[in-house]
Amino acid sequence: MRQYAALSAKKHGSIREHHLEPEDGAHGTRARTKEDHTRLAHGLEFVFDECFFGVVWSDDTNRDGHSCVLYHDRVVPLFDRFRPLLPHGIGARMQRILIVGGGAREHALALALSAHELIVAPGNAGTAALGHNVEVSATDVGALVDLAVHEKIDLVVIGPEAPLTLGLVDALQERGIRAFGPSKAASRLEGSKAFMKNFLARHQIPTAPFAVFDDAAKAKAHARASWDSGKPVVVKADGLCAGKGVVVASSCEEACLAIDQMITEGKLGDAGRTIVLEELLPGEEASFHVVCDGSRAVALVAAQDHKRVNDGDRGPNTGGMGAYAPAPVVTAEVHATVMRAVVEPTLRGMQREGCPFRGVLFVGLMIENGRPKVLEFNVRFGDPETTVLVPMLDGDWFSLLDGSARGNLGVASFGTKSGAALAVVMAAEGYPGKPASGDRIDGLDAPAPAGVTVFHAGTKRVGTDVVTAGGRVLTVSAYADSFHAARDLAYAEVGRIRFRGEHHRSDIGYHAMQHRRE
Repeated sequence: MRQYAALSAKKHGSIREHHLEPEDGAHGTRARTKEDHTRLAHGLEFVFDECFFGVVWSDDTNRDGHSCVLYHDRVVPLFDRFRPLLPHGIGARMQRILIVGGGAREHALALALSAHELIVAPGNAGTAALGHNVEVSATDVGALVDLAVHEKIDLVVIGPEAPLTLGLVDALQERGIRAFGPSKAASRLEGSKAFMKNFLARHQIPTAPFAVFDDAAKAKAHARASWDSGKPVVVKADGLCAGKGVVVASSCEEACLAIDQMITEGKLGDAGRTIVLEELLPGEEASFHVVCDGSRAVALVAAQDHKRVNDGDRGPNTGGMGAYAPAPVVTAEVHATVMRAVVEPTLRGMQREGCPFRGVLFVGLMIENGRPKVLEFNVRFGDPETTVLVPMLDGDWFSLLDGSARGNLGVASFGTKSGAALAVVMAAEGYPGKPASGDRIDGLDAPAPAGVTVFHAGTKRVGTDVVTAGGRVLTVSAYADSFHAARDLAYAEVGRIRFRGEHHRSDIGYHAMQHRRE
């Protein structure tokens, strides 16, 4: 088992002193952090002037079977001088973290940060096992700020895009609370597709040819001319539409219908009154995440998700039916190109335009013959991609997210583990249309095999039962030494979980299998 380390500090004679008492058979101390996180530890003790420092390594796991970290009281300021000399991850106290959101992404982030004290708003049945859920909407900026202030939160980690575009980060910073995520101005990279495409054009970042319209007649004329010249178009609503604002038209008539529905009929509200018509790009898609501090970016493993609801990429688009990492289409050369031609000019451009980008930049790529182009920017972690990114990171998630929020990722190194991760979404009957809810989920009580995690999304607890409460209900993620082993583990666990009307794709990772055959 991988060991983790932490550091405790106290002043002798302080009323806040924590006594570290020897444990029989141990080489160091036994420490108590919370009543349900008391574990045997080994360590060393140092005395500097009037301050006591104890470095302790955990050799145990917490009640959920995950490696735990022992933290004590606040580290006294003196120790800041010594922190850079210690191994990565040592010298932090247990933090109070608020995670905003209630999907599988937020459950995965909660697991990644489970060494700390967690509050999740609004959360789900899965996050309740890792922290404390609070019934506050992810879009209620005022209530979220009040909650963070009241709970003396050290770091707010924002999952979905909506609160970012509403200015949650700005509102938290005004109250002196650190937040992981971009400002309202920087969030326009996702909040407005017209802004994003014009930004790409201004900074010569590779993307598909496009045009922006708020007049349906002019938009349809452009679409017809494009189709007549052999260039199909994709219709994209300018604003946020919960994954329903993109139409990959199979004919000019379908594109014109989508234009009328968005602009003339207003079926997407104000979000669709302005649209982007974009030339359809050939190639293979990939999800490329980088965590940024305004000037520097740390790239995570490239992933690939599956948007269509049915096998073979058929049926309507969804929020995502599964994902895997690493994505073979993102070779070392493609990775280097994306960093040089996309990420670096984006960070420079955002600085020049007065809104430095902090948080995670999720670059949606289309890759053809090794040449990547930007399909879209998202300003938050992808869902379901996060459920494969979390197990693949070789490093401390808190250090990464907190460094971004502080505007200083520092010199800590973050890498990618060997092996692979694959995740399968289990959806409710009717999804992606009107999903059923309230159906009991069976099979969650049995312990999952090593490497497998069942992340909750649309779930809630009713009495002793966990029931469905959304379209994408669960995401089953597996990490293993190989892609095929991870895939087998994930699908075996999917087969053990049941609820009425459940459906999932059976071909998650088929692109990876094609690459391996080639």
